[in-house]
Amino acid sequence: MPVNYNLDITQGSSFSAQLFAKNANGTAVDLNGYSLSGVMKYNYGTGTSLVDLSPTVNLGTNSLGQTNTAASGVVDISLTHTQTAALPVTMAVYDVEMYNGDYSEVRKLLDGRVTIYPEVTR
Repeated sequence: MPVNYNLDITQGSSFSAQLFAKNANGTAVDLNGYSLSGVMKYNYGTGTSLVDLSPTVNLGTNSLGQTNTAASGVVDISLTHTQTAALPVTMAVYDVEMYNGDYSEVRKLLDGRVTIYPEVTR
């Protein structure tokens, strides 16, 4: 079962989120040997993506000063201000999947709703 995180994005602003993939028992999903993919769509039945989320495994230092490994299950998503400016004001959905090299194993890690708010300043 994927972990559900809802995201709030404002048009024209840079966006980043650090999400934690967990197994049903609450332990981190080991992402060693896997790649990630993820997109945002208007709804689950829509064929065309609004944006490719280009998720990555976080291998940096966390807030406790510890170094994340692929076994930590930490996933980063980031969008530039240019990418968010191109998004429509809407409620959308997203998911992130992990897959091995030959796609013989694919698992949905994260999913949720995305609320895209209008930019006021521009």
